[in-house]
Amino acid sequence: MRAPKNWLLGAIGIGLVASMLAFTNGQAASNNGNGNGVPFQLAALQEEFDALKSAFTAQQSTVGNLQGMQTSQDQLIAQLKAENAQQDLVIKSLQTTSADQVKQIKTLETQSAEQTTAISSLQSKSAAQDQLIQTLNARFTAQDQTIAGLNAQLLQTGEVIKGYEAQLPAWMNKANALQTENDAQAAQIIELQNRLNNLQTPDYSGVIGQLNGKIAAQEDVITSLQAQLAALEAKLANLGSNPQLPGGTTTPTQPNPGTEPTQPTPGTDPTKPIPGTDPSQPTPGTDPTKPIPGTDPSQPTPGTDPTKPIPGTDPSQPTPGTDPSQPAPGTGPTKPTDEVILPQLPEPTVPTKPTPVPTAKGSYEESSSLINYTGVWTDFSAPQNSGGAVKYTGEKGASFKVNFTGTALQIVGYKSKYMGIADVFIDGNKVASIDYYAASTIYKQVLFTAAGLELGEHTVEIVATGTKNSAALNSNINIDKIVVE
Repeated sequence: MRAPKNWLLGAIGIGLVASMLAFTNGQAASNNGNGNGVPFQLAALQEEFDALKSAFTAQQSTVGNLQGMQTSQDQLIAQLKAENAQQDLVIKSLQTTSADQVKQIKTLETQSAEQTTAISSLQSKSAAQDQLIQTLNARFTAQDQTIAGLNAQLLQTGEVIKGYEAQLPAWMNKANALQTENDAQAAQIIELQNRLNNLQTPDYSGVIGQLNGKIAAQEDVITSLQAQLAALEAKLANLGSNPQLPGGTTTPTQPNPGTEPTQPTPGTDPTKPIPGTDPSQPTPGTDPTKPIPGTDPSQPTPGTDPTKPIPGTDPSQPTPGTDPSQPAPGTGPTKPTDEVILPQLPEPTVPTKPTPVPTAKGSYEESSSLINYTGVWTDFSAPQNSGGAVKYTGEKGASFKVNFTGTALQIVGYKSKYMGIADVFIDGNKVASIDYYAASTIYKQVLFTAAGLELGEHTVEIVATGTKNSAALNSNINIDKIVVE
C-alpha cells in the first residue's frame, strides 16, 4: 500500500510544477507584447491556479487521509502479525497438547481395558463372596443354636457353682484346719532341724538313697513271695478238696519219715536275730531278688509232683510217734514281738591308696583309681551326678589328691545345705578355699578351676577343714569328677 501512495504524490507535484511554469511563461509573454488580451488571460490563469490550488489542497487532504489510513492499516497489520504469531504459538501448543491428549487417550483406553478385566474378576469374586456369605449365614445360624445350648449349660453350671459356694465354707474350714496342722508340722520340722543342727547330723542322703533302693528291691521280693504264697494257697485248697483227706480238710504238712523237725539253737530266741547279724540284709554274696543258681522257684523239685504225697507216705496219716495237734518237742508257737529292727546304715569305707600316676587330659570320675583318698569317704548314688555317684566325707583333715600333667584343671561336685568348706593346694601351696554350701542341692557344679599353669606335672589336693558356712547344717565336702585340660 505504501508504493501507490508515493506515486500519487509525485504525480501531483509534477502537475503543480507544470502549472507554475505555464503561468510564468504566459506572464512573460504578456509583458513583452502589446498587452492586448492580457487581463483576460490573467483572470483565467488565476481561476485555473485557484482551481489547481483547491485541487492540490483537496489532494493534500486526501493524501493526509490516505496517510492516516495507511498508518492505521500499518498498525492493524502489525497487530494482525502479532496475533498471527500468537496464533502460531497457540497452534503449536495445541498440536503438542493434541499429541499428549492422543497419548492420554491411548492410556485411558488401556486402563479402560484393564478396568473391564478387573470388573469381570470382581464380578466373579462377588459371586464367590455371595456363596461365602450364604455359607457364613448358615454357620451363624448354627452358632446361634450352639450359643443357646451353651447358655442353657451355663445356667446349669451356675446352679452347680451355687452348690459349690454353699459347700465352700466347709471346705475353707477344712483348709484352715489343714493349714493349722501344716503350721504345727512346720514348727516340728524346724524344731527337729534345730536338733539336727545341734547334733551335727552328717549327710545321709546318699545312704538314704541306697536304702530306698534296697527297700524297693525288698518290696519286689515281697510281691514275688505273695504271688508264690497265693499259688501255694491255691494248691492247698486243691488238696483240701481231695476226698482221700478226712472231712475234706487239709492236714498239716508232715516231714518225711526219718527226719527231725528243725530245732532252734540252744540258748537263742527264734524271734530275735543272731547277735552280730542284720536280718534286713541278705547273706553276703547273695542277691535276695534272684533264685539260687540252677533252680527255678516257680518249678517243683525235679522228679516230684507237688499235688501228690511222697512215695511210701500217707498224707492223711500223721508221722508215727507224733501228734499233729501238738507242736514238735522243744518248740513253741511263735510269739509276736514289738521290737522293730531298723536297717543298719552301710559302714563307710576307707578307700585304698593307689599308686599316684600322672593324669593326662580328660575327665575322671570319683571312682577313678588315679584319685588318692585319705580319711573316711562314703559313696552317694544319685542319677543327677556325673556317672551316677559321688564321694563325700565329714571328717576333718580328710582329703583327695590327684597328680596330673597339663595347664588347667577343674574340680566338679555338688553343693547343698549340708556341705562345708575345703582348702585347695596346688603343688603343696594353698591357693584357694571352696565353700560347698547352697540353700538347695545343685549338682554338677564346677567348684574350683586352676588355669594358666606351666605345662608339666602338678599335684592338686582338696582338704576338708571341718568348718562351714554360718547357714550350713554340716561341714561335709564331696567330689564328683575331675577334668584335666
